[in-house]
Amino acid sequence: MGYGYEDAFQHQHGPSAARGGQEASEALGLDVSAYVTAAVRRQMAEDEVVVRRFAGIDAAIAATDAAPVPSGAAVDITDEDVVAARAGMAQALTAPEDHTA
Repeated sequence: MGYGYEDAFQHQHGPSAARGGQEASEALGLDVSAYVTAAVRRQMAEDEVVVRRFAGIDAAIAATDAAPVPSGAAVDITDEDVVAARAGMAQALTAPEDHTA
């Protein structure tokens, strides 16, 4: 008897997680390795959606961070700036999910 994937999973995550993974994978007719691999791939696809969703905002933040700081002057933030920032955040947080990855 060797030290297989299921043993390593239980060692890393505990018996409760291992038992849950075993039960869930069996319910789908998969072995634990295939079940975990599918879960990892699904999570990677979801992470990619988040990266794409926030790419524009991240670029705007990077551009702002790279901009020179005004010397000695207070930075005035207008009501329009606040509205634009809130609109950008709302757009990123409510963008439709993209499952094409």
